Amino acid sequence: MGAPRRARSGRDGLHFLGSATTLVGLLAGGFGLLYPDLLHSSVAPEHSLTVENSAAAPHGLAIALVWFPFALALSIAYFVVVLRGYRGKVGPPSVD
Repeated sequence: MGAPRRARSGRDGLHFLGSATTLVGLLAGGFGLLYPDLLHSSVAPEHSLTVENSAAAPHGLAIALVWFPFALALSIAYFVVVLRGYRGKVGPPSVD
């Protein structure tokens, strides 16, 4: 009974933020429990994928650090364009 009433309250942004925060918290907790093993080997511990042996080369990480702001700006611009194109809520279908 409470969820439908909350959905009609007009605070959709707050509800989305709560859902996103929950998802980020669950993912961060899962990654925190896995650290430093990303993928544990059942054959031998030395064959496990860890944070250290799975990282890219320093040169590749430096290039990624330079290009990340441009890619982030491009993805945010794309999101804004799509969001403005589909602005507003979808209403119920009209029955004729």
